[in-house]
Amino acid sequence: MKRISFKKDNKDVKEKSIWITIKKNYDMYLILIPGLVYLIIFKYLPMYGVTIAFQDFNIFKGISGSKWVGLMHFRNLLYSKEFFRVFRNTLLLSIYDIIFLFPLPIFIAIVLNEIKNIFYKKTVQTIIYLPHFLSWVVVSGIFINILSPSGGFVNNIISLFGGKPISFLMDKHWFRSILVISSGWKGAGWSAIIYIAAITGISPELYEAAKIDGCNWFQTVTRITIPLMKRILLF
Repeated sequence: MKRISFKKDNKDVKEKSIWITIKKNYDMYLILIPGLVYLIIFKYLPMYGVTIAFQDFNIFKGISGSKWVGLMHFRNLLYSKEFFRVFRNTLLLSIYDIIFLFPLPIFIAIVLNEIKNIFYKKTVQTIIYLPHFLSWVVVSGIFINILSPSGGFVNNIISLFGGKPISFLMDKHWFRSILVISSGWKGAGWSAIIYIAAITGISPELYEAAKIDGCNWFQTVTRITIPLMKRILLF
């Protein structure tokens, strides 16, 4: 009996301490509420829509009224003639992302950190952040105009050097490169923000010491900047 009462007392103490902590830090918990509401509405509730994958979905009947078909859609996908081509493209695009799009924001952050003129630095940052706020419809329109075989900026340069215009958007060999370049142009600047913040947190004394020791720019980046950004890079 004593053991049972002791466990109950322990539980009551823990519950009281939790409520005391919440009361003490209520302002912090209030700050969390908008973020939690956002997660629930836009991240967790839409997960209900995953059930569409297992239904013969009818837009008029909705999710609850549509016929359940189990794994039929997945079987159709796996036995489709296009499956391996789609899988290969997805795999290649993921590899391209790792090779090109992962290091690009890091490079931008390192280069921006080297700009000493504050006005020029802020101007460059604003310019490279802006594409992030454009919708993909606008980005697509920009690249269609740039790559157009008749009057497009890229083909005008090719023609200037005596080459023949290339239909980039009609050639299957170019689509992966175009997708990676457009993704990089749109998102690299915005992704660089976190790396810029990480570099800003590095003590200037370390750079001064490296300069005194005779380290060049490349050595400073590889021996100070990147190693001290390791936590952010791995995260």
